[in-house]
Amino acid sequence: MSEYLVSYILKSYLFLAISVSVHEICHCLAAGIIRIPVHRVSLGLGIYIEIPLKRTGAGTCLSLSPFLFGGCVEAEKEPLFKKKPVAVFLFVLSGSMGNLAVLLFFLIFAETESGIRTLICLYNLTAIAISLFPAGTENDYCILREYFQFEN
Repeated sequence: MSEYLVSYILKSYLFLAISVSVHEICHCLAAGIIRIPVHRVSLGLGIYIEIPLKRTGAGTCLSLSPFLFGGCVEAEKEPLFKKKPVAVFLFVLSGSMGNLAVLLFFLIFAETESGIRTLICLYNLTAIAISLFPAGTENDYCILREYFQFEN
């Protein structure tokens, strides 16, 4: 019983880490496509290890934390806000589209316990909702609000 529980917890954590990583990597790819400088890519929350990425040429750092339940991409807002709305939407929606891709992948292809599959689906749906709707934290919606200068 305890081996099953440990296995269940480790698989759940691994799949959540994959979901977070895909979300942030999609934001990075979108930033690269629309040519926005990225200062930091953070995977995880809490204490982190910072790794400079020399190939980017923009002084980008990768911050890794053992608690992979969130993350962020720190891109320069001024160049982003000078882009056309299509480019801003691409950057903002890319993370949620990554979550949607992970969600569909786990629903269709992943052969794992139904509890883990349910957890991953709920996490990705929650991540999409948190990213795109008004929340108390800095999220993708905040970037859109600033871009279009919406009132609170």
